[in-house]
Amino acid sequence: MESGSGLGPWACAGYVLRHDFTRPDYASPSLLPERLVSVSKCLAQGWPDSFCLPSWPLTPAERAEQAARAGMDAAHLVEVQRWSASHLEARTLLWPDVFDRLELAREFAQAFVTHQSGLTLLGLAVHSDDRERWTAEFDAACSRQWSTLGADGELLGWEPLSMDGAGPAHSWLCNYVERAVHERFGWTPNAHGLIEDVAQARRVAALCDSDDLPAEPEPWFAVGLVRFPLQPSRTSE
Repeated sequence: MESGSGLGPWACAGYVLRHDFTRPDYASPSLLPERLVSVSKCLAQGWPDSFCLPSWPLTPAERAEQAARAGMDAAHLVEVQRWSASHLEARTLLWPDVFDRLELAREFAQAFVTHQSGLTLLGLAVHSDDRERWTAEFDAACSRQWSTLGADGELLGWEPLSMDGAGPAHSWLCNYVERAVHERFGWTPNAHGLIEDVAQARRVAALCDSDDLPAEPEPWFAVGLVRFPLQPSRTSE
């Protein structure tokens, strides 16, 4: 999906692997579908998880327990830590879990994610006006070169996301913001729990930034979530 195919001035900020998830009990069933998509690891299991990162302070027993809970074969633990360390050092994996290239995210998924049911490969689209602020907040992205998104992606919608030094953090879904938005504007999330209209998403992110909505006191962005197949299509090869 090139920048001219409906994404205008939006460029790729990287790729993440996330499992879709069941709507939390606190979320509104009248506004949100049963299954949701989010970049926030407060809500969605993501890869590489903390146990995959060799510098994460875990005992061997804790690492093995977390891997088993996530469905990873213990035999992969040494290899996944070596892989993660190598790509973190090369800055092709941005701490802790943003892949610099589409093919790298696919490589990780095929090598290490045993249970791929509900696994989604997402490209992150960030507006050109937000690039400087994005890299200022996301420590690992400070020297990254911006690129266009892969050609075989499908835009799912726009997610208001906060940022901290370790990249995308909280979602608008973490704090009932979808309820406040619906009450104020009448806007309803789409079939993925995202905002369909980019202008609306940027408005919500700006309101979260201004503390006018009940959201974490962090910088907020409207991020386009573009879904890619875990295996490349023939036309993109």
